[in-house]
Formats: sequence, structure tokens, C-alpha cells
Amino acid sequence: MIGVRAWGAVLLGTALALSTAGCATPSSPARVPVSSQVRAQPSAGRGAAARGSGVPIHADDPSWGSSDAPVTIVAFLDYECPYSGEGYQTLSELHDRYKLGQLRIVLKQHPLPFHESAMPAALAAQAVYELGGLDAFLAYSELLFRNQRSLERANLAEWAEQVGVDGDTFRAHSASLRVREHVLADVKLADQIGAPGTPAFRINGSTLSGAMPIESFQSIIDRELAATAELLRQGVPAEDLYVRRVSVNLKVEPEEPDEEEPVVEEDTSIWRIPADGAPFRGAPDALVTMVEFSEFECPFCAMAEKTLAELLRRHPGQLRVVFRHLPFHEHAEPAAQLAIEARAQRGDRAFFQVAERLFAEQHHLDRDTLLRIAREAGLDLRRTQAALDQHKHRAVIEADEALADELDVQATPQFFINGRRLVGAQPIDRFEEVIAESQALAERLVAERGIAPKRVYATIMESARGPKEPRRAEIDVPPDSPSRGPADAPVVLQLFADLTCPYCHALARTLEALEKLYPTQLRIVWRHLPLATHPHARMASMAVLEAAAQHGPAAFWKMRELIEQGPGGTGPEELSRDVLESHADALGLDRTRFDLALKDGRHEPTIARDEAAAARANIRGTPTTLINGYVVEGLQSVTRFRRVIDLALERAMAASPAPKAASPQRRGRR
Repeated sequence: MIGVRAWGAVLLGTALALSTAGCATPSSPARVPVSSQVRAQPSAGRGAAARGSGVPIHADDPSWGSSDAPVTIVAFLDYECPYSGEGYQTLSELHDRYKLGQLRIVLKQHPLPFHESAMPAALAAQAVYELGGLDAFLAYSELLFRNQRSLERANLAEWAEQVGVDGDTFRAHSASLRVREHVLADVKLADQIGAPGTPAFRINGSTLSGAMPIESFQSIIDRELAATAELLRQGVPAEDLYVRRVSVNLKVEPEEPDEEEPVVEEDTSIWRIPADGAPFRGAPDALVTMVEFSEFECPFCAMAEKTLAELLRRHPGQLRVVFRHLPFHEHAEPAAQLAIEARAQRGDRAFFQVAERLFAEQHHLDRDTLLRIAREAGLDLRRTQAALDQHKHRAVIEADEALADELDVQATPQFFINGRRLVGAQPIDRFEEVIAESQALAERLVAERGIAPKRVYATIMESARGPKEPRRAEIDVPPDSPSRGPADAPVVLQLFADLTCPYCHALARTLEALEKLYPTQLRIVWRHLPLATHPHARMASMAVLEAAAQHGPAAFWKMRELIEQGPGGTGPEELSRDVLESHADALGLDRTRFDLALKDGRHEPTIARDEAAAARANIRGTPTTLINGYVVEGLQSVTRFRRVIDLALERAMAASPAPKAASPQRRGRR
């Protein structure tokens, strides 16, 4: 897929670096942020895998079709990914098109970490399969994909009952360790075979990625039917066909990188990251300081906490672990508010006492649970309730988020050991390796330079690396491009977008927040980049341009808003010519002119001009923004945009003798 918060990932040892969110052009494999964590091992209770297979299939994997079928499709799906939904429908069509016994379809879970509801949905679906069988699972999956915008926990339980699974049994089983380990093992397998995004398919081991047309599947399936028929003729048993063909087809080596995208190597830089002011465990004068970015609803952060506890036990007096917040999930920020309030009331010990409980109960961090944890920790409940209601500690969280943004921390957990970056819930031996190297350097500072132990970390930070400046690309702003904001604004944000890209749609809310924060300092300019992978995107660009041609700039933005809302609030994914025509009628456009504009290509030169500008700047995916020439790729946070806008303002002020308004102070919630 290719989701709100397909895009590639680079394996860093056992960890995966994250990329940005957005849609991509065919020449640029869609970049999908992949969880940067090392997942749990498969549970011992899993059924036997296909022997010797690089893409193992277990008895508790949802599948339909005979295990002796000559062709097996293994599909990695995310229930919150719209393209996974399309892929699921394609699988259903394939099942109907091929003769009984020719095709087996196996579904594996791959909830992407930036989809807040994907993990709960994956756990729920696996629980339904184990409790209700294949028919219940397939019906349940249909409900999940049909209602991707409503994957709340209450709905997950209600839908389980609709497909015949007892509600109480479902709730207990979906929260069980067995189900969670199954899902985590699926995600780990996707990482191991080089399937970082969704949907991803392995057809007898052959790779097919994305919501591809059914013909792409049929081409590989028919090839495999022919190959397996020859193996059967040679006397190979039917039960061995899958392993034999996977051994031939599966390629897990990373693809050769594009010349413009060199392989990313492990980050060995020493990064400047302050430790003061944040809660910590361990010795305050330890020679090794580890700063962790974590959040209380992330399962991989919970796994890492056990590793950190063991490291602190092994290195008494030698290790300090500092906690910083980077909440992504729905309940992670209220949980962070509670932990910070515990510290405000009773110090660091209370912070980590509460943190331990939050990690232990991370699957149920509702308001009642938070208040119960506060009560058990002996906190003042009135003060705690007020802190939660007023988002009292938002400034603390926002400061940590800004620091994470400066260091390009896009996933949790992530660690900096005396400034050395370590990504993910890695094995303890990997932590020990970096700690040993960091301690050796620290001991040399003490022995050779006479640095006091309590000053070692500060000394290391003095020469550490600061935040990277974003990539730059200079592109002129065409005078006729639709824009919002003051014409003389010191900062111009050029948005290269596809009107049918769901991530461009999601970015609209972020841009609205930025316009409120920078009312006199920011102008937003729209640039067209309809992607070939989105069949209605070019037609949508022509529609908004024709709206502007008939009724002016305001009509452009109104048509864009109608397209993003979609019919009945379904979003841009449901776009069609009929929908565009209904929008034209709603805006009072001349339908004859409008219909002709969609046919005769009169707005093609404008679209082509923007596409050429994007190509010159090496912009190949949407959304991508240029902020006074600074490139910001994908669906980023308000915090990330503010950092770049403030940087652009500083440069604009330095370049102009005229005084500029100061950048706004941080305020409110994102």
C-alpha cells in the first residue's frame, strides 16, 4: 500500500530505516515506511511450515484452496490500506477464475506502523480465523476492508459477533499472546523476504507488489501452472511443488539501487541529543547515556523495555537511560500526559512506575484505565484528571517531537547511545555492542583528558552532529498556479499533489493548521502531479483547472475540496467521471464546456508544465512540498513542517533588510 502516514525501506543490519509517506510513480517503487522494530519470534504453537520454504505457510495461516495446489499466492495485507482492499478483491476474483485445485491463497498480516488501527484489526482478524474458521474470517475481512475508516475497537468486536464469533471469547483471544505473536511473525517474515509495504504478493515465490491489475497475477499464475505441470510429469510429488518453485523464484536480495538513490548504510554518526530535563533511570554520572524515543501504545516499544531493564541490571552505575516521547497511536498521547503528570507530582520514580503499567496494559489505554493506573500509583486524581482534560503537558511532548524531527526519528522505538543511533527493538547483543564501543570512548575521555564522568556526555555532545538541513530544489512559481495566502508572503509552499492520492487528501488538514499558524507568512501554491498508477488523477486535474477557468481561483479550491471529500464522504479513491460531473453541477459550471475540457486536453499544457518541473527537481511521489526550495516528502507532521518553515523564515529574514514577523510560538495540539 501505501498509506496515510508504495515507498522502499533499507535494511540496516537487523533494523529497518523508515521513509516518508505518500504515493509514488511507477519508475519509483512506492516507498512504504516499514516498522523499524525487530519482531518477536513465531510462537511455538504455530502449525508446521511448508518444509524448506523461504515463504513458509503455517497451519494457522488463513488460506483457501488445497495445500497440494500447484500455485500458491501468499498475500501480505494491511486492513487500513486502501490498496490492500483492492488486492483482496483481486484475490477473490482469482479464486473464482481458476479451476478447483489449481490455486491456493494464503493471507498474512502486515499492519504498517503508521496506520493506527491496522494492528488491532490484524489481531482481530486472526482471532476470528482461529475461533470461527475460514468462512468467518473471509466475511470479517470483507467488513474490515469495506469499513477502513471505522476500525475502532468497538466495531471490531461487533463485527466479530456478526460473523458468528462470541464477543467475550473474541475479546480475550484477540488480546492473547498467541495471536499477537502470530501477527508479529507475519510482519517479521515480510521484512525478511523484502516486502516492506502492502499489498505484497509472492506467487510461488515470485514477487508482485501493489494493487496490480488481475492480468499481472494471471501472467505469473499461468507461467507457474506450466512449470509445475512439467515437474509433475517428471515425477515430483504434488506436495513438494511449492517448495521447489519458491526455491527457484524467491529473491530476497535488495534490488540494485537507482543511481539517484544510493544504498543507505548504517548510521555511525554521533548525534547531538540533549539528555537534561527528561526522566531517566540509572546513574546520573554514568559514562554511557542512552536516549530512547518511545510511546506507550507501541508493542515494539514494550518489547524494548524488557531489554532496557536487563541492560540496566547488567550495567549498574555505568548506564543512564533517558526517556523521550514520540506518540503515534490513538491513545499514546493521553498515556504520555499521565506519565508526565506522575513525574510532576512525584518525580522520576513515579514516572517509570506509571510507564511500566502503561506498557503492560497498552492494549486498553482508555480513560478509565489511565485513571486506575493513576490511582494505583498514588497520584492526586483531581490534578491528574485536570492534566488529561487540559492536555497540560503538551509542550513537553511537542518539544520531544521537535527533537525527534530534527534527528529524523520517524518510528519507535529508537535509541541514541552516547549519540549513536540504534533503530528498533533489537536483540540485546546489538545494544551491548554499541554500549561497549561507547563506553570505551568515554573511558578514554576520562583517562586521557581528565574529563569528570558527569561531564563525559556533555563533552561528547559538544562535537556531535546537529540536525540535517532538508534537500533543496529551486523551482520557479508560475504566476497562474492556484494559490492561497498573501501574495507577498516570505514563505511559499509549493505542493506537488495528485487529487486522487489519499495521502494528499490527508495532508490538507496539516496545511490548514499551518495556514492558521502562519497567517501572514505563508502562501500555498498547488502544482499538479497526477500519477500514472491512479487512473482518474489526470482527469481530476483537468476538472479543477476547468473549474478555475470558468469561475476563478475560488472554484479551483472548491472543486478540489469536493474531489477530496468524494461521494458520500468516501474520499478521492471513489472518483469517476460521473462524480466529477456531479461536482461541476454543484458548482454551477457550464457542463458543455466542462465535458469538452475533459476530452480535448486544453489543460494538458499546464499539467505537463508542473510534471516537468517535478522531474527537474527529482520529485516522483505525492505529496511532495517545496518550502522556499526545501523539499519535504510525504505526509509529515505539523512539527516537521514548522521546523522547515521556520528555517525558511530565518533565511528570508537574513536575506532581506526589511524586518519580518517572528515565527509563531508553539501552541495547542497538532
